[in-house]
Amino acid sequence: MKYVLLASVWAQVFLYGCNNDKCEGAADAGSTVLNIRLLNSAGTQSLFNPSRGYFRDSVRVFDEQSSTVALLSGPTLPAENVAFLLLERNQTPKLNALTTRRFILYLKRTDQDTVRVEYELFKNDCNRPEVRSLQVFYNAAKVYEGSDTRMCRSC
Repeated sequence: MKYVLLASVWAQVFLYGCNNDKCEGAADAGSTVLNIRLLNSAGTQSLFNPSRGYFRDSVRVFDEQSSTVALLSGPTLPAENVAFLLLERNQTPKLNALTTRRFILYLKRTDQDTVRVEYELFKNDCNRPEVRSLQVFYNAAKVYEGSDTRMCRSC
């Protein structure tokens, strides 16, 4: 393998600050982002470097139904990261049951990797799906395990 995953994968839910309404900005699993940081084998530089033959704009991600997964982008996303949403859009999430999703990352024509995510959702006090447990595997190696994907727990 020509690269490593440093501090690997993390999930985050974007919250819009705290206020008196506990449901405004409350956690929602639909906002959970898988953010994968890809580095060279020394773990010091981005994998996406022309001299290595890897280009960020060439990366493609497909789900278990071979559907293209939209990659997130923006000025705050580091150049070595690939980010996408955990849940499928326009699908009712399964609650209180372990769910497994598989993603194939095509880094270039001859190099692909697998991301497997196991998670369980529950309906929170704001009647939104929220992550109860989350494990992320990159090429079968566990790279993340957690239960609270929120950045702000309470006000």
